[in-house]
Order: sequence, then C-alpha cells, then structure tokens
Amino acid sequence: MQIENGVPAAGWPERLDDLTRAERLLVGGLRRWLAGLRQNDGAHWRVVSVEFAAAFGAAAGTAPLALFGRAVQFLYLDRLRPIRCNPPCGAGLTEHEGCFALLVAACQHGDARLGRAAAGWLVAEEAVGDLLATAASLAAAMRRSGLLLPRRWRAAASASPRPPASPTGATLH
Repeated sequence: MQIENGVPAAGWPERLDDLTRAERLLVGGLRRWLAGLRQNDGAHWRVVSVEFAAAFGAAAGTAPLALFGRAVQFLYLDRLRPIRCNPPCGAGLTEHEGCFALLVAACQHGDARLGRAAAGWLVAEEAVGDLLATAASLAAAMRRSGLLLPRRWRAAASASPRPPASPTGATLH
C-alpha cells in the first residue's frame, strides 16, 4: 500500500498473516461478506457474525456487525472500480482489502484527511461521506472493545492512498 506524499511507516503487509487481529477481522469479514454476495450464500455472513460476536462479545457484537455490513454495502453498491478481493482463505492482500483496513484505521486514529482519501478511492464521491461516517462509527466501536488498529502510515502521508495493482484476488463486478 503506497500513500501519496509518503509511505507507510512500517511498510504495508502483503500477507494476511502479517495483519493484527483487528485488521484480520476487517479483511476476513470483507472477504466473506463479498463472497456471500457473489455466491448468494448466507453461510459466509454467519461466519462473519460469529467472528464479530467473538471479538466484541455476543451482545455487543450486533451493532458493530451492522456497521460493518453497511460499510461493505457502500463498497459494493457505490464502488468506483471492480472490487479486487481474495477468497476467504487467501494468503495475500489486495488493494481494496488494504484500503478498507486503512480507512477504518485512519478513522480510529483521527486522521480525517487520510480517511476521506481512502473512502474516495473506494467509492463514488456521493457515497464518501456516508462510508466515512460508518467507518468512523465502526472504528470507535472497535476502540471501545480494545480492537486497536495499527497506524501504518506517517503523519505527513495523509493525502491520498494509492494502492498497488494486485495480480492476485478475485474481481467483483
């Protein structure tokens, strides 16, 4: 993941195994949610529900799950380009997966410029505000539950994410 006006401080992970637990929750959930949409298979959504219940607690997990589902719907319905996403068990990371995790992390760290830039890369302009507000609410819920996302960018890098072209991952049209 490259960012205009700078690069991520620790480098951007290229594999799912290199992500933190909180990042894996987002990326794995995104993969499964989109697989459920592609395959019209509710089993994928149930897995995400179970993972969110485990991460947030059974009762507390329903609100973050609803926020997550809303964010993914924005990505799916208001996308600017076909979504590149690995299958649920894929090892690598695509630009959309990384940018989604970056969006929520930017919101959690209060970096509004980077959050807006990430949202603007993911969805059409008319959906940026809604996606950003949803991601900010999800980020706050994650913070309250101790699911802290790392800051993988330098402070001066808060302009515009420019994810690399990814040869891996399925494209969702």
